[in-house]
Amino acid sequence: MIQGLSSISQEFVANLQTLQQQIQTTDQQVSSGVKISQPSDDPAALGDVLQLESDLGRVNQVSNNL
Repeated sequence: MIQGLSSISQEFVANLQTLQQQIQTTDQQVSSGVKISQPSDDPAALGDVLQLESDLGRVNQVSNNL
């Protein structure tokens, strides 16, 4: 019975650490105003971000040319 409690305690601590990491990540995103600060933050969205940056560069160049 005590061993079961120990494993439950270990699982609780592991879940608590995961939650603390998620809170830290969310706090960093909120304070910086940026959801993706490095490619590993959201690899699936990286292509979209690069495309948007490229589009923004083109728009700025056209604006400067006009």
